[in-house]
Amino acid sequence: MPAAVYLIGVLGFIAFMTEGSIADWSSLMLHDELGATESLAAFGYPMFELAMLIGRLVGDRVRMRIGTRRLLAGAGLGTAAAMTVVVFAPSAHVAIAGFFVTGLVVCVVVPTTISLAGTAAPDRPAAAVAQVGAMGYGGLLLGPVVVGFLADATSLRVGVGVVVVLALLIAAGARFVPLGEGADLAAAPSVPERDDAEPEPVAA
Repeated sequence: MPAAVYLIGVLGFIAFMTEGSIADWSSLMLHDELGATESLAAFGYPMFELAMLIGRLVGDRVRMRIGTRRLLAGAGLGTAAAMTVVVFAPSAHVAIAGFFVTGLVVCVVVPTTISLAGTAAPDRPAAAVAQVGAMGYGGLLLGPVVVGFLADATSLRVGVGVVVVLALLIAAGARFVPLGEGADLAAAPSVPERDDAEPEPVAA
Protein backbone atom coordinates (compact mmCIF):
# COMPACT_ATOMS: atom_id res chain seq x y z
CA MET A 1 0.00 0.00 0.00
CA PRO A 2 1.19 3.57 -0.63
CA ALA A 3 2.27 5.55 2.43
CA ALA A 4 -0.81 7.77 1.98
CA VAL A 5 -3.06 4.83 2.82
CA TYR A 6 -1.34 4.34 6.18
CA LEU A 7 -1.57 8.05 6.98
CA ILE A 8 -5.30 7.93 6.32
CA GLY A 9 -5.48 4.77 8.42
CA VAL A 10 -3.83 6.53 11.37
CA LEU A 11 -6.50 9.24 11.29
CA GLY A 12 -9.19 6.57 11.24
CA PHE A 13 -7.41 4.77 14.10
CA ILE A 14 -7.54 7.91 16.26
CA ALA A 15 -11.21 8.56 15.48
CA PHE A 16 -12.16 4.98 16.31
CA MET A 17 -10.04 5.18 19.46
CA THR A 18 -12.09 8.17 20.58
CA GLU A 19 -15.34 6.32 19.91
CA GLY A 20 -14.18 3.22 21.77
CA SER A 21 -12.91 5.18 24.75
CA ILE A 22 -16.19 7.03 25.17
CA ALA A 23 -18.20 3.85 24.69
CA ASP A 24 -16.32 2.02 27.45
CA TRP A 25 -15.43 4.75 29.92
CA SER A 26 -17.95 7.60 29.69
CA SER A 27 -20.40 6.14 32.21
CA LEU A 28 -17.67 5.27 34.70
CA MET A 29 -16.17 8.71 34.43
CA LEU A 30 -19.53 10.39 35.00
CA HIS A 31 -20.28 8.15 37.99
CA ASP A 32 -16.87 7.76 39.64
CA GLU A 33 -15.22 11.10 38.86
CA LEU A 34 -18.20 13.45 38.77
CA GLY A 35 -20.55 11.79 41.21
CA ALA A 36 -23.44 11.28 38.80
CA THR A 37 -26.19 8.85 39.65
CA GLU A 38 -26.28 5.61 37.68
CA SER A 39 -29.26 6.78 35.67
CA LEU A 40 -27.57 10.07 34.75
CA ALA A 41 -24.23 8.41 34.04
CA ALA A 42 -25.95 6.14 31.54
CA PHE A 43 -26.82 9.17 29.38
CA GLY A 44 -23.22 9.93 28.37
CA TYR A 45 -22.81 7.37 25.60
CA PRO A 46 -26.35 7.64 24.13
CA MET A 47 -25.91 11.40 23.82
CA PHE A 48 -22.59 10.82 22.06
CA GLU A 49 -24.21 8.36 19.65
CA LEU A 50 -27.14 10.69 18.98
CA ALA A 51 -24.72 13.46 18.09
CA MET A 52 -22.83 11.10 15.77
CA LEU A 53 -26.06 10.25 13.97
CA ILE A 54 -26.88 13.92 13.48
CA GLY A 55 -23.36 14.75 12.36
CA ARG A 56 -23.17 11.96 9.80
CA LEU A 57 -26.47 13.01 8.28
CA VAL A 58 -25.03 16.42 7.43
CA GLY A 59 -21.33 15.56 7.18
CA ASP A 60 -21.18 15.26 3.39
CA ARG A 61 -22.93 18.59 2.94
CA VAL A 62 -20.37 20.28 5.18
CA ARG A 63 -17.56 18.56 3.30
CA MET A 64 -18.89 19.83 -0.01
CA ARG A 65 -19.03 23.35 1.36
CA ILE A 66 -15.63 23.64 3.10
CA GLY A 67 -13.51 20.87 1.58
CA THR A 68 -11.96 17.66 2.90
CA ARG A 69 -8.86 19.04 4.60
CA ARG A 70 -10.75 21.79 6.40
CA LEU A 71 -13.36 19.29 7.51
CA LEU A 72 -10.75 16.96 9.01
CA ALA A 73 -8.83 19.80 10.63
CA GLY A 74 -12.02 21.21 12.10
CA ALA A 75 -13.06 17.79 13.35
CA GLY A 76 -9.71 17.31 15.07
CA LEU A 77 -9.74 20.70 16.74
CA GLY A 78 -13.39 20.37 17.68
CA THR A 79 -12.82 16.95 19.21
CA ALA A 80 -9.84 18.22 21.20
CA ALA A 81 -11.83 21.19 22.50
CA ALA A 82 -14.90 19.13 23.39
CA MET A 83 -12.88 16.44 25.16
CA THR A 84 -11.00 19.14 27.08
CA VAL A 85 -14.38 20.27 28.37
CA VAL A 86 -15.09 16.67 29.40
CA VAL A 87 -11.75 16.24 31.18
CA PHE A 88 -12.12 19.46 33.19
CA ALA A 89 -15.91 19.33 33.58
CA PRO A 90 -17.07 20.53 37.01
CA SER A 91 -20.28 18.51 36.79
CA ALA A 92 -21.78 15.54 35.01
CA HIS A 93 -24.10 17.73 32.94
CA VAL A 94 -21.19 19.69 31.50
CA ALA A 95 -19.35 16.46 30.70
CA ILE A 96 -22.41 15.05 28.92
CA ALA A 97 -22.60 18.21 26.83
CA GLY A 98 -18.93 17.70 26.01
CA PHE A 99 -19.60 14.12 24.92
CA PHE A 100 -22.41 15.37 22.68
CA VAL A 101 -20.21 17.93 20.95
CA THR A 102 -17.46 15.34 20.59
CA GLY A 103 -19.80 13.00 18.75
CA LEU A 104 -21.02 15.85 16.57
CA VAL A 105 -17.54 16.64 15.23
CA VAL A 106 -15.56 13.38 15.39
CA CYS A 107 -18.24 11.46 13.49
CA VAL A 108 -17.09 12.80 10.10
CA VAL A 109 -13.53 11.48 10.38
CA VAL A 110 -14.16 7.77 9.82
CA PRO A 111 -16.44 8.12 6.75
CA THR A 112 -14.00 10.63 5.26
CA THR A 113 -10.99 8.37 5.76
CA ILE A 114 -12.80 5.43 4.18
CA SER A 115 -13.70 7.63 1.22
CA LEU A 116 -10.13 8.90 0.86
CA ALA A 117 -8.70 5.39 1.03
CA GLY A 118 -10.30 4.43 -2.27
CA THR A 119 -8.67 7.35 -4.07
CA ALA A 120 -5.25 7.05 -2.38
CA ALA A 121 -4.56 3.78 -4.18
CA PRO A 122 -6.60 3.97 -7.41
CA ASP A 123 -5.12 0.72 -8.73
CA ARG A 124 -6.11 -1.19 -5.55
CA PRO A 125 -9.06 0.69 -4.01
CA ALA A 126 -10.62 -2.34 -2.31
CA ALA A 127 -7.36 -3.29 -0.59
CA ALA A 128 -6.81 0.31 0.51
CA VAL A 129 -10.28 0.55 2.04
CA ALA A 130 -9.72 -2.76 3.83
CA GLN A 131 -6.37 -1.57 5.19
CA VAL A 132 -7.80 1.68 6.53
CA GLY A 133 -10.78 -0.15 7.99
CA ALA A 134 -8.52 -2.65 9.77
CA MET A 135 -6.37 0.12 11.24
CA GLY A 136 -9.48 1.98 12.34
CA TYR A 137 -10.99 -0.97 14.16
CA GLY A 138 -7.62 -1.52 15.81
CA GLY A 139 -8.16 1.86 17.47
CA LEU A 140 -11.65 0.80 18.54
CA LEU A 141 -10.11 -2.15 20.39
CA LEU A 142 -6.92 -0.52 21.66
CA GLY A 143 -8.37 2.83 22.74
CA PRO A 144 -10.26 1.61 25.82
CA VAL A 145 -7.23 -0.44 26.89
CA VAL A 146 -4.90 2.57 26.74
CA VAL A 147 -7.38 4.74 28.63
CA GLY A 148 -7.82 2.02 31.26
CA PHE A 149 -4.07 1.61 31.69
CA LEU A 150 -3.56 5.34 32.18
CA ALA A 151 -6.57 5.58 34.47
CA ASP A 152 -5.19 2.81 36.66
CA ALA A 153 -1.81 4.54 36.84
CA THR A 154 -3.17 8.05 37.39
CA SER A 155 -6.87 8.91 37.14
CA LEU A 156 -9.71 8.41 34.70
CA ARG A 157 -9.62 12.10 33.77
CA VAL A 158 -6.00 11.72 32.67
CA GLY A 159 -6.81 8.52 30.82
CA VAL A 160 -9.62 10.13 28.86
CA GLY A 161 -7.43 13.18 28.35
CA VAL A 162 -5.17 11.24 25.97
CA VAL A 163 -7.96 11.63 23.40
CA VAL A 164 -7.34 15.37 23.40
CA VAL A 165 -3.74 14.87 22.29
CA LEU A 166 -4.71 12.34 19.64
CA ALA A 167 -7.43 14.63 18.28
CA LEU A 168 -4.84 17.35 17.76
CA LEU A 169 -2.92 14.85 15.64
CA ILE A 170 -5.98 14.57 13.39
CA ALA A 171 -5.96 18.33 12.90
CA ALA A 172 -2.23 18.32 12.20
CA GLY A 173 -2.41 15.36 9.83
CA ALA A 174 -5.29 16.81 7.83
CA ARG A 175 -2.96 19.08 5.85
CA PHE A 176 -0.95 16.06 4.65
CA VAL A 177 -3.92 13.96 3.56
CA PRO A 178 -3.66 13.23 -0.18
CA LEU A 179 -6.67 14.20 -2.21
CA GLY A 180 -6.96 11.89 -5.17
CA GLU A 181 -9.23 12.54 -8.13
CA GLY A 182 -12.78 13.05 -6.91
CA ALA A 183 -11.73 12.96 -3.24
CA ASP A 184 -12.46 16.59 -2.46
CA LEU A 185 -16.17 17.28 -2.72
CA ALA A 186 -15.91 21.02 -2.24
CA ALA A 187 -17.96 22.58 -4.95
CA ALA A 188 -16.08 24.80 -7.37
CA PRO A 189 -17.40 28.36 -7.56
CA SER A 190 -19.72 28.86 -10.46
CA VAL A 191 -18.69 31.26 -13.21
CA PRO A 192 -21.36 33.90 -13.74
CA GLU A 193 -22.49 34.60 -17.24
CA ARG A 194 -21.30 37.86 -18.79
CA ASP A 195 -23.96 40.46 -19.06
CA ASP A 196 -21.95 42.50 -21.51
CA ALA A 197 -21.77 39.80 -24.15
CA GLU A 198 -22.74 41.13 -27.54
CA PRO A 199 -25.92 39.58 -28.94
CA GLU A 200 -25.52 37.48 -32.04
CA PRO A 201 -26.64 39.27 -35.20
CA VAL A 202 -30.11 38.36 -36.37
CA ALA A 203 -30.35 37.33 -39.98
CA ALA A 204 -32.52 39.61 -42.08
